[in-house]
Amino acid sequence: MHLNLYAIPALIACIFSALIGIYVFYKNTRNIQNRIFILLAVSIVVFSIAEVMLRFSSNNEEGLLWGRIGYLGVIFVPLTLLHLSFVFPRERTIFARNKYLLFGIYIIGILMSCIFNLIISTQDVQFSEWGYRVIGSRFYFIIIWLLITSIFGAFNFLSSYIKSKTLIERKQVAHIFYGAFIVIILTFGTNIFPPIFGIEIFPLGSISLSIFAVFVGTAIMKYNLFLFKPMIEPSTEKKKAGPRKYRLKSNMSYIVQEEHGDQGLEIFKDQITHGVNGLCITKYPPQSIREKYGFEKTPLFWFTFNQSDKETTVNPQKLDVNLI
Repeated sequence: MHLNLYAIPALIACIFSALIGIYVFYKNTRNIQNRIFILLAVSIVVFSIAEVMLRFSSNNEEGLLWGRIGYLGVIFVPLTLLHLSFVFPRERTIFARNKYLLFGIYIIGILMSCIFNLIISTQDVQFSEWGYRVIGSRFYFIIIWLLITSIFGAFNFLSSYIKSKTLIERKQVAHIFYGAFIVIILTFGTNIFPPIFGIEIFPLGSISLSIFAVFVGTAIMKYNLFLFKPMIEPSTEKKKAGPRKYRLKSNMSYIVQEEHGDQGLEIFKDQITHGVNGLCITKYPPQSIREKYGFEKTPLFWFTFNQSDKETTVNPQKLDVNLI
């Protein structure tokens, strides 16, 4: 085993993907979108570690070992990305109706991994100027697999982008789509097709995975990707000392007839600061409501014709779509 600077891109991809996967796991493991993304992150980490060790290998036997491990990631990265495209930003109809659809595809992926490990040998391990690589003319079935799963997944994300119901959702889907599209183009353009035609070019698959991680990380920080709570999730504020001022009966509806809505919000604040869950729907900018009444945890729906990448907006003319 020897030091190889060409292993750095794969190492960076491994670190980025591991950190993002751990963060998403820590935030919410109950959400199916988060669980599938964690599987995707694990697949990327497996591929990246194998890529690093492949670059460090000093003989064909070591290269064969890490090549086998690396192809597990190669097979399951596009598969888990395809799975994610079926559940993000929400479950697709075909997936919701048939929960065993992707289970069968995973079985195919496992069978392909087994077949690959049976047919691969040291003859498929080649040495290049950037280290060992595993290439074989018998691996066309894997290339076909990558094409089908990658194109299908990209199509699903593009379709989800077009059908997105909110600006925030559109931004989230766009970041995953752009990142995945870069991975597909660079991986096929440098890792897969050039070796088939005997062209020597540095494989950029690991670099593309780092770019994908940057897109995902940016969407997490700017648009709460995988952290966005369900729209209807009432919450309570920090409990206020003293008795409740307005005693309202549960399971009852109240209408406060006033011009500006101040008393209604004061009553609402009195309830949510005394242990009652609350959800606020307003025509005023949510930030002004938060600042005026001190709301920190209470979710707010903003009825507006404008779109915002920071607030949950509802178009008054599209209530049947936005409140599904």
